[in-house]
Amino acid sequence: MNSFSAKRKYPEVDMTEIGIRLRNLRKHKELTQHQAARLAGTTAKHISEAERGVCGVSLQVLASLCRLYDVSSDYILFGRIDQPQDGWIFQSYQNLTPEKKRLFREQTESLLDGLRRL
Repeated sequence: MNSFSAKRKYPEVDMTEIGIRLRNLRKHKELTQHQAARLAGTTAKHISEAERGVCGVSLQVLASLCRLYDVSSDYILFGRIDQPQDGWIFQSYQNLTPEKKRLFREQTESLLDGLRRL
């Protein structure tokens, strides 16, 4: 291993967290797995497995999902949101533990579901 690669720190990829983000994005767009698969050029089985964190997606499918859900690949892969660093919601979220982030996402999704029904 050369010195460049030995010094480089890569972010961890958590397939379960990626799956959670993919599922939440699909539900936010009010799509079924079959609809998302058709629009992304893959199968419903593949969407289901990706949402459960069982498998990853190809770069082509990732790019299609980014376009479909109107998010960056950084958001899908790492949960990074391109927002000003001084936003209080963003900063507060970043400081949460993984468990509290999960609870925050669940509560936010529930709130958004209620707002959609208004």
